[in-house]
Amino acid sequence: MEIWEMSLVMGMMLSVFLTLGFYVLRGIFYVPFIRRRLVETAEREGHMVQARLLKQREVYEEHPKLGYTGSGKQRALYQYECQGKTYRYSYTTRGSVPEELTLYFLSCPRKACLSHELGLREFRWFWYYIVFSLASAVLFFRTLTMNGGV
Repeated sequence: MEIWEMSLVMGMMLSVFLTLGFYVLRGIFYVPFIRRRLVETAEREGHMVQARLLKQREVYEEHPKLGYTGSGKQRALYQYECQGKTYRYSYTTRGSVPEELTLYFLSCPRKACLSHELGLREFRWFWYYIVFSLASAVLFFRTLTMNGGV
């Protein structure tokens, strides 16, 4: 196997972990600080939809001794239309289930969500993976050629 092939394979393997780490760090340190701006952008561009309640049910949990018991949570299924297509959104809460929800999206109506989830659902995994793959492949290639190869 030649050096460039080896560096490309190693870069692709390393970029799986880099992409996952970047997603986690982005969700912890970056998105919470820009969320207000994302909501304002979605409102300005008209990327808001009203979802109507289809059905709801109580969530049960399995207890080792008592069997299935109520958890106090409600799971609801909502339906909304955007650009002529119908989508569904699942919502779980401990409180009461509203009849309508306002959902926001940045570019893909299928990934509409509540305002406190905005910025986390529309992550372009593939493009970040490609960028990290190429960058780490170049880094491995440079490291291998500077040290005289394998």
